Amino acid sequence: MKRELPILWLSCLGAELIISLVHQFIFQAPYLRFYLLIPLFFIGIEWIYYQIEVYARKQTNQAKATQVYMMYKTVKLLVTLAVVLGLAFLLPQVGVAFFIRMVAMYLVTLVVETKLAMAWMLNKPNKNNE
Repeated sequence: MKRELPILWLSCLGAELIISLVHQFIFQAPYLRFYLLIPLFFIGIEWIYYQIEVYARKQTNQAKATQVYMMYKTVKLLVTLAVVLGLAFLLPQVGVAFFIRMVAMYLVTLVVETKLAMAWMLNKPNKNNE
């Protein structure tokens, strides 16, 4: 469990590095400092995810832990959409590249979180077997 937070943060930083390289070398577009907010935003969200997972692991009821996880995923989607829409209206100069980077980072974190959560849920020992 202690390895999961570094895995989540490294996935955010690795995805940002790959997205930045694609953005600069393939699309040949400049890297704006404003883009640094994307990995910082998702690193903060991943910390919240880790805290929720610590709480869910303490639950003896598997259904409740799954409900907490699904609630987190829904709130994460809504918060990300709110940030994207808010920035679209407040800062129209951020451009399409910002939104593509945000969606790509969301999808990367979605895959990593789901893989970690499913590995934990499928390997959780059953109380009846102990």
